[in-house]
Amino acid sequence: MASTAGTETSSRTARRTRTAAAVVTVLGLVGTAAACGGDTSAGGGDGSTVVVAVAGDPGSLSPTTALVSTALAMNSFAYDTLVHIDADGSLVPGVAEKWSATATSAKFTIRSGVTCEDGSPLTAEDVAAEYNHIADPKNQSPMLGISVPVTAVAKADRATRTVTVTTTKPAPFIVQMSRLLPLLCKNSLAKPAALARATNASGPYRLTEAVPGDHYTYVKRDKYSWGPRGSTGAGMPGKVVVKVVANESTAANLLMAGQINVALINGADQDRLDAAEVKYRSSTALFGQFLFNQAAGRPTADPAVRKALVSVLDLKQLGSVATGGKGKPATGIGEIAPTPVPATR
Repeated sequence: MASTAGTETSSRTARRTRTAAAVVTVLGLVGTAAACGGDTSAGGGDGSTVVVAVAGDPGSLSPTTALVSTALAMNSFAYDTLVHIDADGSLVPGVAEKWSATATSAKFTIRSGVTCEDGSPLTAEDVAAEYNHIADPKNQSPMLGISVPVTAVAKADRATRTVTVTTTKPAPFIVQMSRLLPLLCKNSLAKPAALARATNASGPYRLTEAVPGDHYTYVKRDKYSWGPRGSTGAGMPGKVVVKVVANESTAANLLMAGQINVALINGADQDRLDAAEVKYRSSTALFGQFLFNQAAGRPTADPAVRKALVSVLDLKQLGSVATGGKGKPATGIGEIAPTPVPATR
């Protein structure tokens, strides 16, 4: 889920599954939705509270190891990134006020005045140290290759507030990858495991309460002013509560009762919410797939066999069944804008 967390108090979010076309066949697209559920003090401003339902506990929130989608979304409340992605797919400044890049290097200039929850500054040295921590194989961070290129080495220049990241192999997406790197403050990087249920970062919110399996509470920080393009926390909720609600029907009931504000609803409960005129924003996501065993010696290792098996299926009918009649044929890989791969036949 994207950055600038906490700004959509009445929107439904959506899951996106990106798959390799050679391995799977997508059945179709389905609109996933959730809603603003009533008066739990939702809205903008420091005195407001937004309650967001998630289907499962995020597990560890430590940003150097967390890859569960719920944890990644929750971490966007508390952790900044160097850059952000705009609705049209372009990159916009975050903690990095400017940058330059080649196929094997990138240089980021860190904004002055960025501070952590404990009041300490977030420096170029802190950012470089995190790059090197994740790039070091002995730390076994699953973020290596996702937010930090393999073979990356980072150096900081305190005087110019710059971080230079270089690689021994071409890595043309160093800047794009950096938007997936939750920035850690110096004290946090020393003990990243301690961040499983706590934060000390430079993002717009701080985690004040963590009750695994039940809820997590984030409170907005004062004087935050280094969001996308230098945006501030003005208008964002004063508090965000992430509540674990495992059953989708229960989440729908809580929405209609006004006890939660945002939830992801994929199934038949959408009809109940529509009948109750609960406000929502829908978004299409790739839904349903066929998986083939492509191991050597298996019949489906042959692309022609996979193509033949799929060609005899009525994908339109299967897609309709899989999505409860709410889907439509897929037109590309990655349907949430910006769409990186258009459909080809």
